[in-house]
Amino acid sequence: MPLVDPAVAEAVDAPLREAAAAGLSERVADEVPALSRAVLDEPRLRGALSDVFVPGDAKSAMLRDVVGDQVHPQTYAVFDALLARLPLVRNLRRSLEDASVLAVLVDAESRGLLGEVEDEAFRLARLLRSERDLRYALTDITITSEAKHALIDDLLGDKATPQTVALVKLIVDQARREDISERLFQLAELAAEAHDRVLAEVRCAVDLDDDRRRRLAAALSEATGRPVELKVVIDPSILGGVVARVGDEVIDGSVKRNLQQALYRLTRT
Repeated sequence: MPLVDPAVAEAVDAPLREAAAAGLSERVADEVPALSRAVLDEPRLRGALSDVFVPGDAKSAMLRDVVGDQVHPQTYAVFDALLARLPLVRNLRRSLEDASVLAVLVDAESRGLLGEVEDEAFRLARLLRSERDLRYALTDITITSEAKHALIDDLLGDKATPQTVALVKLIVDQARREDISERLFQLAELAAEAHDRVLAEVRCAVDLDDDRRRRLAAALSEATGRPVELKVVIDPSILGGVVARVGDEVIDGSVKRNLQQALYRLTRT
């Protein structure tokens, strides 16, 4: 499942871009997640806003009646865009969670921080792949959201941008029993996509020099038709060659893979 529903991204893109153009991206990035949590924590309001028989404009008016002027009109515009689309309100929780992630990403983009978000999310995804106890702590349903947020603050502290910290908290709140490291990798991919790049995770036995990185990036760019952002991971189990992951596609050019194929051919003859 993708990190963000494309239908949600399409719905909220215009109001989020308008907020960024008006210098309101930070405020909207704070208010959309906060108001989403308030809606999801109030069963009666959540039920009313997800009722498919209530028109979208009536839901928007109801939300304004309850919340009043505590949030900016541009934040309401994001909710209006979601509530006007019947398929999205059928899964209101997912739609609000996705809109929250997108609001923070647009704020990061408006500040020129997408590259940092991409790098920080990728590094944390790699860390969680190897740190089982930490991964479990961030997905354990018996641990409160507040305790998980405190753990994230301790873990990232001033080592990451505030936008990355906010996004990680949102994803941890959404992850439940899902693979948190995979969700963070998807966040890195989403940040790369937002500045028109494709993220490629490249695993190899030794680090690549600048020339090999350029040639590999050029080859992957030609294959995908888009600029590629390489993330090189040293993995001694590869033996030689590289294994590249671009989206859902894995390109295995490792010596280990070649040896396995050769052994398979030998045993089949």
